[in-house]
Amino acid sequence: MSVELKTYSGDRRLEIGGAEAIRKPIYADNWTRLRIGLQLSFNGVASSISGTPRFAFGVCNGNANVQVAATADHVVGFKTNVTTMTYSAGPPSYFSWTAAHHFFKKVGVTETTSAFTSIFGGIVNTTANRSGWFIEIVKGSPNFSMTYGRPIGSAPIQADMTDDQFQAVMELASFSDIGTIISNYGVSTTITLAVDEVANGVLNNLFVYWERTSHLMSFNIRHRKVA
Repeated sequence: MSVELKTYSGDRRLEIGGAEAIRKPIYADNWTRLRIGLQLSFNGVASSISGTPRFAFGVCNGNANVQVAATADHVVGFKTNVTTMTYSAGPPSYFSWTAAHHFFKKVGVTETTSAFTSIFGGIVNTTANRSGWFIEIVKGSPNFSMTYGRPIGSAPIQADMTDDQFQAVMELASFSDIGTIISNYGVSTTITLAVDEVANGVLNNLFVYWERTSHLMSFNIRHRKVA
């Protein structure tokens, strides 16, 4: 497991492998609609990633027992459920997949997943460029809802998401307008899942999790309290 702060062409990012990173937003659990954005890339290893690799990000209770813990306090977010992330040489090289994405929660040893959406996704495989992945979570009772935004097709995966584009997506009044900022980006259908903060703990931290150590992932993260 590794977590390191690294600089690529003047861009400081957190690099993780077989680990998760956790941070606390300034508003803690005082939100109704939350948008989280990642500007990320893999580190250039030229081989597909098999054996059901897991990439996840979202919100959690505290910072002690989160996604990688055998017994989690309370974790809610987005997760891939793919068999293989397929390497393509490009240039620039990238990983892509067409498989399930879930809205999930983990409480104790029990993980619950929503109905899945089975669509194309991917991440660029050079630290010179950055792909964008986003989620928007809306609290409800008993169901929370989530939509996620991502590149659709190889060209937007390979293209760099600039800092200005990243910020513009975070500032959109409507998350569904992501395609007006970056061509060939889109949002998923809305996925719902029952979440109980009273019983299981308030969701007052952010987390990013990448399972593998063979292919390191670096990222910037931004978050916005939309409501």
